Amino acid sequence: DSGSITWYLQSFFVDSLITLKEMINYDRESCGGIDYIIEEGVKDFVYVYLSNEVISDSTLQQLKEHQIDNLGLNKKLVLKNQTESPLKDHLKNNNLFNSYHSKLGFKIHIYTMRNEAKYVNQYQETLFQSDWKKEMLYFLTNFPEISGYFTDFPEDWRNAFENQVEFSDRN
Repeated sequence: DSGSITWYLQSFFVDSLITLKEMINYDRESCGGIDYIIEEGVKDFVYVYLSNEVISDSTLQQLKEHQIDNLGLNKKLVLKNQTESPLKDHLKNNNLFNSYHSKLGFKIHIYTMRNEAKYVNQYQETLFQSDWKKEMLYFLTNFPEISGYFTDFPEDWRNAFENQVEFSDRN
């Protein structure tokens, strides 16, 4: 349905995310709630747990129990620490992806992708040379497990994605 809207609701706090999900589900069942307030278009809510650090097993279990299967990870978390060699195999945090995505089935979203040089992944300067398009291409090419990206500049990202990014190397 081309007229449908998906809302991504995100929080750094598990309890807040669970409460929000329960409130929206209750409103939908009892009186139309959120759908009634915005009148039309919303077909789906995606709940995303945000984290700046490795997520504990107990938190992952709690998220699964409440059918929250999307993780928003800081982009620095998905890369290993600076290495001598900027090869993708040395940079990708495979343990994290194997655990969260492959074994547990979480969808992974990365935040926050920006188009300002000072926010391009600072500890990977040699790889991206403070160029946000190089950073974007690197993530799109080397991280097929990532379901989506949060950005403060959606128009720039969409334009770069549609017009300038070569996908011939993408797996």
